[in-house]
Amino acid sequence: MKIFSTSLVENIRTAWLAIGSQKVRAVITVSIIAFGIMALVAMNTATKALENKVIAEFSRLGSNTFTIRGGWNGGRHGRAERKNEPISYQDAMDFIEEYEFPSIISITAMGSFNATVKYGTEKPIRIFG
Repeated sequence: MKIFSTSLVENIRTAWLAIGSQKVRAVITVSIIAFGIMALVAMNTATKALENKVIAEFSRLGSNTFTIRGGWNGGRHGRAERKNEPISYQDAMDFIEEYEFPSIISITAMGSFNATVKYGTEKPIRIFG
């Protein structure tokens, strides 16, 4: 009993001879296919990693997070831009004392990229950050 038919064996032999006579073309074709598959896997992996990072960052915030900010507000949805009173350190401390629920409260100060700090008659100090 024959496992392979004569025509199948002849087709495989012809294909093998064609690959043998065009070695450079076969190597280039296989290389292109391999690089394409690697690029597809890399893009898929990068997309999944980015998705997981975004999900982790948003889940870290939790559902009960809110932010109180002073300074400029508005300019959206047809409303005029207006300046709110800045929140002072004492305002933040008062809020911490009056807020009775179990929570983590933090205070963040934002500055410019290139600022100068001066206290009284002391010499100004440049700060980069």
